Amino acid sequence: MAELCGVCHKNEVSTKCQVCSIPLCGICVKEVMLQEMTPASMVKPGIFMSPTRPGITKKKVCAKCMKEVDLM
Repeated sequence: MAELCGVCHKNEVSTKCQVCSIPLCGICVKEVMLQEMTPASMVKPGIFMSPTRPGITKKKVCAKCMKEVDLM
């Protein structure tokens, strides 16, 4: 038997929350995009220290962590 989602307890697990590690199905997972604020994250490859783009990180989290946890 396949492992079930830790939130809805109905669907098969496709990933885990990157904050609390609860198993999540494709319906219950939330994707959060965070902007990195370090100078290295804003350097375009091949150009020395040129702040031309923001650094973006994607995290897959559960609804509880999306509301309660500081995702930085």
